[in-house]
Amino acid sequence: MRRALSFYHGKLAVELLLVIALVGVSLYSLINLSRYGQFFGKAEYKKIDLIELLSYGNVRNEKNVCTEGYFVKTDKLSILKVSLSDDQFTRSAWIRTEGEIINQYPGSDNRYVRTVICGFFESKRAGEFGDPPVWNHQITVSSYETLGDTQRLEKSF
Repeated sequence: MRRALSFYHGKLAVELLLVIALVGVSLYSLINLSRYGQFFGKAEYKKIDLIELLSYGNVRNEKNVCTEGYFVKTDKLSILKVSLSDDQFTRSAWIRTEGEIINQYPGSDNRYVRTVICGFFESKRAGEFGDPPVWNHQITVSSYETLGDTQRLEKSF
């Protein structure tokens, strides 16, 4: 009887340890999912050309990316563009950021700067990003690096 009872306690202890381990792994995964959008830690940022990112947005949708382009800031929009020669909707992504990439000075007008932006990329077909919501792509900035000085934007968007 004692032998059966000690076997039962041993089996119960192993089952309890397995349950504790399962709960620990589940909590770790759920915390990572809420923080980083995936179960097993922070994803590395994939460096990708902006034109490729915009052309094949569905492939990189909901991924962490780094890309380089012209960040354009006006009183109405905040976008990253492949080229300044196109209009604001062509080959561009809406930029969402908590901080300022371009410091606006009193009395200053529309500005741009060449920059590398890293962040969370989203792509939708119906144009759901921006203000008004007409852009198909959006990058929520986590970090950036400006390449050169901020310039006055001669072109009106």
